[in-house]
Amino acid sequence: MPVTPFRRPMTAALIKAQRCVPDRTPVSKWDALRELATARKAYGLTDRTLSVLQALLSFHKSDTIDRTERPPIVFASNRAICERLNGMPCSTMRRHLARLVEEGLLIRRDSPNGKRYCRRYGSEAEAFGFDLTPLAARLDEFRTKAEDARAERDRVHQLRQTLSLMLRDLAELAAFSDFSRTNIAIPTSVHDLSQEIRSSLRRKLTSDTLETHAEALGAVLADLRSQLELPDTENSSTSDAKNEQHLQSSDKDSLDMKGAVNTLVPQPSRLSLDLVLSTCKEIGSYSVDPIQNWHQLESSADMLAPMIGVSRQQWSETVSVMGRSVAAVVLAAMLEQLEVIRSPAAYLRTLTRKAADGKFSPLPMLNALTNRKSTRVHSCEPRRLVG
Repeated sequence: MPVTPFRRPMTAALIKAQRCVPDRTPVSKWDALRELATARKAYGLTDRTLSVLQALLSFHKSDTIDRTERPPIVFASNRAICERLNGMPCSTMRRHLARLVEEGLLIRRDSPNGKRYCRRYGSEAEAFGFDLTPLAARLDEFRTKAEDARAERDRVHQLRQTLSLMLRDLAELAAFSDFSRTNIAIPTSVHDLSQEIRSSLRRKLTSDTLETHAEALGAVLADLRSQLELPDTENSSTSDAKNEQHLQSSDKDSLDMKGAVNTLVPQPSRLSLDLVLSTCKEIGSYSVDPIQNWHQLESSADMLAPMIGVSRQQWSETVSVMGRSVAAVVLAAMLEQLEVIRSPAAYLRTLTRKAADGKFSPLPMLNALTNRKSTRVHSCEPRRLVG
């Protein structure tokens, strides 16, 4: 390998850098440093290497790198550079300088004795040190690589955000399955995949790895959504509809599921206040007076929503989609299983989304609660001894 007079290797990158011929347009040295810092991974540079370059640029008196008069050469001594780097060891500083030269970002202009200095001859001056010409000559290259780095960074940020939302949706579906559809179990492999992706997000990942995770989660979510789809009960009989109209005019304490909110799936049966209060007794313990009508139930739900982590804005959206009565029933049912619902706000958001699509009714929630309570009672009964 060819070497310089002071035994420094003459690499291909160094030879290429010395051939750089920038145009005569002055280039901001800080713009060049900023673009190079953004694209530092493409050149294998560390933040400490860039700190050394920044200190070196600070010795250049002008804010621009201009070759109209003489080459832009910095001839600061090693001691002066280390002092400007807050006492960085000289050996460390020289190693980073060598890395900048090796990458072709600086050119060494050695004096006859290898020292860095500037000698003046009347109005002329001759300097020996580090030539900043490559920073001006390769600015367009820095900008191109910096744009690529920004695009990659934005892509990674977008994918990480997408994965976070997908993991949240997966947790919501798991909670919904555990609460409303006990006959559908979430496979262990799904939980393992979720935990693996959640742990990997703590590290820095490339966009390719994140895309692979997103594809895997997308397939799992699509499969779970198809399994957890609520049954369609739109084809109710004519006789049921007549009975519903008759009961609506005679029972003021009954909730007409079809009339409460248009986005809900029409129900062939009625939802009575007695059924709600007998199934969801927890909400009654938060009311000063016994709940005797729908208005009291709705007022209690309005008061309890913020207490379980549901914001006022989210609760207003839920009420606007479901209607006040249906939203109150949902919140009363959630109180019965609050210890197993990891995120009440996320769980309610899922139900609201299904209600907006016309695929939700609180009846399955109440039936699931009733079945669980009856199962719990039977499991606690003592066994009878025979004989």
